[in-house]
Amino acid sequence: MLHFESFSQEKNLEIYLVAATIEMLILSLDIVDDLQDKDSQEIWMKNPSYSLNTVLYMLYKCISIILKTSFKYKHQALEIICKYVMRSVNGQQLDLQNEGKKEEIYLKMIEDKSGSLTTLSCLTGKVLADGHIDDHCIAYSMTLGAIQQMNNDMRCLKTWDEKNDFLNGRFSLPILYILNKYSFFTEYLIDVYKCKGKLFIPYSNPVDIFNNSLAFQYANLIKKSYQIKATKNLNQFDLTLEAKSYINNFINNIGGRN
Repeated sequence: MLHFESFSQEKNLEIYLVAATIEMLILSLDIVDDLQDKDSQEIWMKNPSYSLNTVLYMLYKCISIILKTSFKYKHQALEIICKYVMRSVNGQQLDLQNEGKKEEIYLKMIEDKSGSLTTLSCLTGKVLADGHIDDHCIAYSMTLGAIQQMNNDMRCLKTWDEKNDFLNGRFSLPILYILNKYSFFTEYLIDVYKCKGKLFIPYSNPVDIFNNSLAFQYANLIKKSYQIKATKNLNQFDLTLEAKSYINNFINNIGGRN
């Protein structure tokens, strides 16, 4: 909505309908993510077959709703949506394969998986408004989505439950730091990974595995570099001053310090 209002020459209340549609689209992908990872207690986990059927309906309903709007550039917007949904699905496939054992592979994966959805949202509003794609819009929104994923990955390590990446043998920046940098528990962590987290953790609070290293500090440094990159591209993007100020504040405060 913000990107549409910044570039549109006229008001069109159907942008609220499109915004709700994009929200439904992203929810459908979140449901699939939960069903594949099997780490959620949401209601859609109770009957996966029904949930998958619902997801299929939601995806096609999104296309149907947008096609019925009066926007001049709705077909261009649908091309954007299809392109970045497919890129996000590709990132999810890489995540499921769990091959992000190097920092550059992990970062590429989260840009595809999460950055694509932020890009989809921002670019859809821009294209519906004037029909034009802007590279700076793509660059800053892709980075913004990656930052959100970094925050989520760090947050899940601080809760010792079914979503914990360490217990599930998955990779994120703090885990990669410990695996790739020498520390007194690196070998132990590797053994835990081989057993998918089924080993005894010699800590009263298992999160201390990460608190007692520089793992979170390292991840926050990478996140900060992404924040700088996002701000740089945002400042080169021709949004209204009010919109730019709002997004800049969001970039600089997203997730706080993990």
